[in-house]
Amino acid sequence: MEALSTKAKIKNWLIILSAIPVFLIILVLLQLAFGAILALVTNHELLDIAALDRDYPMTWQLSEVTSQVLAVLAVVFIYWVKIFKNPFNTIGFQQTAATGKELLQGFLTGIFLIGIIFLALLYTNQIEVTGIQFSRQFFFFHILLYLLVGVNEELLFRGYLLGTTMKLANKYVVLCIFALLFSFVHFLTNDFSLFPITNIFLAGIILGQYYIHTKRLWYSISLHFTWNFFQGPVFGSNVSGNNNLQSIIQQNPIGKEWITGGSFGFEGSAIMTGLLILLIIYFEIYLKRNKESLAQ
Repeated sequence: MEALSTKAKIKNWLIILSAIPVFLIILVLLQLAFGAILALVTNHELLDIAALDRDYPMTWQLSEVTSQVLAVLAVVFIYWVKIFKNPFNTIGFQQTAATGKELLQGFLTGIFLIGIIFLALLYTNQIEVTGIQFSRQFFFFHILLYLLVGVNEELLFRGYLLGTTMKLANKYVVLCIFALLFSFVHFLTNDFSLFPITNIFLAGIILGQYYIHTKRLWYSISLHFTWNFFQGPVFGSNVSGNNNLQSIIQQNPIGKEWITGGSFGFEGSAIMTGLLILLIIYFEIYLKRNKESLAQ
């Protein structure tokens, strides 16, 4: 393949990044449309988002995430498919003999990360369990919600942004750039603090590792889903500073905030920092050693 000139690379970068404001415009329009429909159906005032969120929290959360998924799909169709002339499945949904294995690896990685930190905090008396309850309605609602969140964020950050820019710059450089952007987005509605922003950045790295080596999203979507679902609806931690509607285990952080993560949740814990660094090193070695088999 002929190397692109600097001018051509700059042009491609501008085209690629123009998708971000396009995504935001489509997202706002979709959320306004969903909000208007929900307000009409429930006899609420138009644009009274606070009332909709208060009175119909599950419906409103689902409409928000659905809007995000539809906006990302629109951007992928416009840019990945139409402008850059790629088949849709090449963004990361290629079917291979390793698809099931990658889904399972992502699932187990998420359980390992969240399970280890929960047990570590519990047995060092950094958190206390205050109750256990199970609601089938909330359980399946959160499965759907966090599946959509995983698909949405991985398709945008790892699939589209990494997938297009890996051809223009060093793959590790762009991995770090969009891991930083991924971290920044999670702090638009949260206060800045060292361990949470570091851990979200590291999470962005580990979510992108498989992609830069395989160009497939199965692992990252599975890990993203499991990370959020077990952290919040199962173990009762806040997810990126956001409260869950309900969790199976109710727990309170009682130890030092830099250890428990405080109100941000397990993602803000120093223990999580160490776990993520170790996993990043392990998976980089694993992916390089198995490069040929993973490419099939």
